[in-house]
Amino acid sequence: MSINWPLIESNPSKKQKIEGNALLELREKTYDLEKQLSATKTELEKNKNELHETKEKLSSTEKNLNTLKEEKTGADKKISELESDLQSTKDKNSSFENQLKEASEKNSSKDKEIQKLKENFEEKSNQVNEFNHRIKTLMSEIAVGETYQNIQKMIQEVVNHKGFIMDKEIEQIMDEEIEK
Repeated sequence: MSINWPLIESNPSKKQKIEGNALLELREKTYDLEKQLSATKTELEKNKNELHETKEKLSSTEKNLNTLKEEKTGADKKISELESDLQSTKDKNSSFENQLKEASEKNSSKDKEIQKLKENFEEKSNQVNEFNHRIKTLMSEIAVGETYQNIQKMIQEVVNHKGFIMDKEIEQIMDEEIEK
């Protein structure tokens, strides 16, 4: 015997005869639905937590990238200044060397001045070498920042597409990007 739902709906306050099997089936279906609902809630909470963690990682990556961009801008400005200083120093040095050659022929007291100019040139040259090293280091850091930005974009695309992202997917994206 099945449950006559239309009859029950037409008069819900009236008592109905229902077989025990039908009630047991209904109870079993109710329990199954409650278990599914509980599992779905647990999964939803887990996905919310993963999404929150991913957003925090994304925010941290964005901050790091912005910091690297600011450092690059500062480094580029410093490079321009140093290149200008270097050219000016080279020009002055060239002029000074010519003057020193003439002066050394005329007066031996100019030898001390020549030595000072050479030391200044060497110091500037060392500074240029140091700045070139710093530039290479910053360029390397910028490349890492761009890799993180690409990873960030790919994670955001997955989150936008699916609504969430698994740790395994994040690791896969990072591995693919780093291999490039």
